[in-house]
Amino acid sequence: MSTESALPTTRLSQIAGSLISTLSISPPSDIPADDIGRAIDILQSHGDRIYYYNCSDLEAQEHIVKYQLPVVLSRYNIGLIIIDSVTANYRAEFDRPHSSQASQMATRSKDLRRLAGTLKDLAIEHNVAVVAVNQVTDTFKRASQSSQEEDLLTLDYQGKWFDGLVDEFGESLKRPSLGLVWTNLITTRVMFVRDRMQTRMKVVFSPYAKPASLVYAISTKAGVHAIVEPIDSAKMGKETTDLEGVDFSDIDVEEIWSEPPNV
Repeated sequence: MSTESALPTTRLSQIAGSLISTLSISPPSDIPADDIGRAIDILQSHGDRIYYYNCSDLEAQEHIVKYQLPVVLSRYNIGLIIIDSVTANYRAEFDRPHSSQASQMATRSKDLRRLAGTLKDLAIEHNVAVVAVNQVTDTFKRASQSSQEEDLLTLDYQGKWFDGLVDEFGESLKRPSLGLVWTNLITTRVMFVRDRMQTRMKVVFSPYAKPASLVYAISTKAGVHAIVEPIDSAKMGKETTDLEGVDFSDIDVEEIWSEPPNV
């Protein structure tokens, strides 16, 4: 489900083509040939295995989630639901200059609780994972935040702990949208952060994994892959693809790839 743009079919085809090429030319030795063949067949027909909805406004989004999505899940063997992004329609619907801010926040919180409850029920009933992509918003320090004592009592200070912006990234001018209400509704939060010249994926909280992070990169050939060392100015523009020696144990990834996996 997309609320902001059309499905990037060109990029999907590019990733599928790269995987087909890799599996055909240098298949992993520890995977049976029959499994490799089935994987290639699936990749060649990847477009037939994706169901896409365009949610142009909040009313369409609620109708799709409540009525159309359960029907699709009952008819097909679907393992993953992606909403990209869950934030856009709520911003467009509730950021109105001529309405009471308190009234908008109350209504938005109610709608978010209903959405999260519906998605959790579907996830449990159909054994499907749900990924809801959030957005970020700019933050500004207030004049009253001049002392540590005042900071400790403010939501801006305390919010950094459930946003995942402490300990690793220092002061940040970006915060996840939808606030504390959405934080208390989701099961796991994974944050993607640009930290100086690095891009980092961080598990903020999860019942299945302890908080941890790794530096990652995206390239045309390798897709999304972890990198060994932080990127500095001398390495800008170069792809770091050596994963030997990387310890993924903190984020519960069991295998160490000799080459970066295509995602």
